[in-house]
Amino acid sequence: MSASKNIKKIIRNMSAGVIQIGSQEKEEPVHSFSGEITPLSPSSKFTESSIDIPGQNLIKYMMLSHWDNILGPRVVHVWNMGTDSLDSGFLSRISSQSLSGEICREVTSFIDHKMYEIPDADVFVTAFIFTAMGISGPCVHTLSIVIQKSDMTFFLNIQQLFLKCFERIIRKFKVNLDQVSLDSTFESTYKDFDDCCHPCIENIGYLKKSVFPQKIVLSSTYLCPAHHLDRDFLSCCISSHLSTFGRSLVIGDKVDTVNMMLKTLSLFNSPKERYCSRLVQQNEPSQYHHDMWLQGQVQTSDHLDLPVPEILYSGYPTTMIDLSQKMVRESPPYSEHVTHAQDQWYNELVGLQYGMVEPCIPQGELFSQHEKSDTLVSGLLDELDKLPSDCGVREAYIQQFNRSIQYKALCIIKYVEGETNSGTIPFRGEYKKLQKDVCILSEGDFRIYLSAAEKLKPGLIGFLYSKYSREHSNSGLSTSKPYVR
Repeated sequence: MSASKNIKKIIRNMSAGVIQIGSQEKEEPVHSFSGEITPLSPSSKFTESSIDIPGQNLIKYMMLSHWDNILGPRVVHVWNMGTDSLDSGFLSRISSQSLSGEICREVTSFIDHKMYEIPDADVFVTAFIFTAMGISGPCVHTLSIVIQKSDMTFFLNIQQLFLKCFERIIRKFKVNLDQVSLDSTFESTYKDFDDCCHPCIENIGYLKKSVFPQKIVLSSTYLCPAHHLDRDFLSCCISSHLSTFGRSLVIGDKVDTVNMMLKTLSLFNSPKERYCSRLVQQNEPSQYHHDMWLQGQVQTSDHLDLPVPEILYSGYPTTMIDLSQKMVRESPPYSEHVTHAQDQWYNELVGLQYGMVEPCIPQGELFSQHEKSDTLVSGLLDELDKLPSDCGVREAYIQQFNRSIQYKALCIIKYVEGETNSGTIPFRGEYKKLQKDVCILSEGDFRIYLSAAEKLKPGLIGFLYSKYSREHSNSGLSTSKPYVR
C-alpha cells in the first residue's frame, strides 16, 4: 500500500498548456476540462497576417493547419481578410473538423477538397487537404477557407473556377514549403502565398461585384439586325467558340463592342458557365484569368501581349476574337491542348523550385487561324433571319439549337459506349465511320458535337485517342516533359 502512494499521476492542465507531474499524496481535485484553449497552449499558437484586396467581400479568412502527432490538429497561420476578431477556440474547431478522418493519408501529391457548414456560426468552410513539409517533417495539411453562409449560392455557381484556381496556388505553395529549410522561412513562404492569392481572389471579387447577366436580351447582341456585323465573321466567331468548348477571349478597342460580342457568345453557354464569365468594366482592370469561360480585354496599343502561360493552363482550348482586325484564332485542339497544359504545369513548378524562367510556346505558334468548315452556325443564322424578332421567338430557337447539340453529343457518347462495351475495350473504329454512323457530314460540325460530348463525358476524347490516353493517363510530374524549344 505504501508503494502505491509513490505512484505519480500525469495531469494535463488545459488552462496552462503544460503537463504537470504530481504524486498521489499531493494530488488535488482535478477540475473539469475547459473547452477553451488559451494562447499559452502549444496547439493554439499561430501566426497571423492580413490580405487587403479592394472589393473582396467573399472570404472572411483563410487558415492553414496541419496534423501534429503529439498535439493533434494544429493551427499554423491565419490570413485575415477583414474579420475584426478571431476566436482561437473556433479556429481550433475548424482545424479539427477539416482534418477529421485524414490522419491515415499517405504522403503523396494529392490535393483533395471537402466542404461543410457550421450552422451556429452562420458560415461554411471549403477545405483543401494536401501533404507538404511541416515544422517537423512531411504531414497532412489543410487550407480552410471560411465564407459567409449568405454567399453559398454564389460560391456554388463558381465552385469549379474556385477549385481550379486554389489547386494551382496550393501546388506552388507546396513547393515553397519544401524549400523552407533551404533558403527561406515559414514567414516568407506565407508572404509568397499572399502574393499568389491576390489575382485569384481579386478576380472572384469582380465576379461577385458585377455578375454576368443570366438573361440575355437579343437586342444587346450581334444577332439583332440593328447591330450590323459581317455575317461570315460572326459565323466564324460562334463556330470557333463552340469548337473550343465555349471558351473565348474577345479583344477590341471599345468596351461596348467587346461586351456585345461577349453577350452574343454567351447565348451558347450554360447559365452556370455565365456565372464564371465577366464583362469588361470601364475603368477597371481586365486581366486574363485561366478557366473563365468568357472574358474580354480592351486593346490600348497596336501590340497586345497575350498571357500565353495562362491560356495554356486553362482546362480547355481558347478562341481569341479580335474585333479590330476581324480575326478569329484558336489554340490547338483539345488532344494537343491537354499536353501543353501538363507541360505548362510542370514548367511552372520546376521553374519555381529551381528559380528558372519557365519556357513557353511563342504567341505566334500558339494560335492558328480558324478554318470554318461547319454548316451548323451558318444554317442557324439563316433560319434566325426568317423568324420574327419579338416575343422571344429567336431566343427560344437558339435554346433549341443548343439542346440539339446536346442530343447529338449524347448520341456520340452512346455510340462509343456501344462500340467499346462501355469503355472496357479500346475504340478501334475510325472517325469517318463514327461521323457517318451518327449522321454528321461536316468536319467542323463534328468538332462542335465532339466538344459538347467531352463536356458531358470528360475523358471521351482522350479515350478515342487511344495512344494519347495511354501516354497521358497519369498526370503526375514524373510522366510530363517540359516544352523545349
